[in-house]
Amino acid sequence: MENIPDDLNIPEVKIGIHRFKIRGSEVFCMLMDDQVPVMQKFFEKLEIGGITWQEAKEQTLNELIRTEFKECPDHLLDHFKVSSRSAFVFHDLEKSEGIQNLIKSIDREIKLNKIIKDE
Repeated sequence: MENIPDDLNIPEVKIGIHRFKIRGSEVFCMLMDDQVPVMQKFFEKLEIGGITWQEAKEQTLNELIRTEFKECPDHLLDHFKVSSRSAFVFHDLEKSEGIQNLIKSIDREIKLNKIIKDE
């Protein structure tokens, strides 16, 4: 193994499974500790309503990336949306059939509310 210099500052990362409640269901996410408050706000936005999963995801993914990469300039955010631990949060989450159903439910509710409001 290669010798690692003592002055190399590699932060310790803690990852755990966290539970969030939304619309009567529980969602479990594997997150780093500093991602938990960001994801909590994500699920609160969805619980309150009026925002699609995709809109909330876009806003939240930007926040997650800024948490993961402290000095990330805005013009590089899209690069990290494909290949970062932050991107993996949603990639892993959206594989679930229950989450797919939740996304459809949120989208359906928004469409119905728009129809009712327009009439």
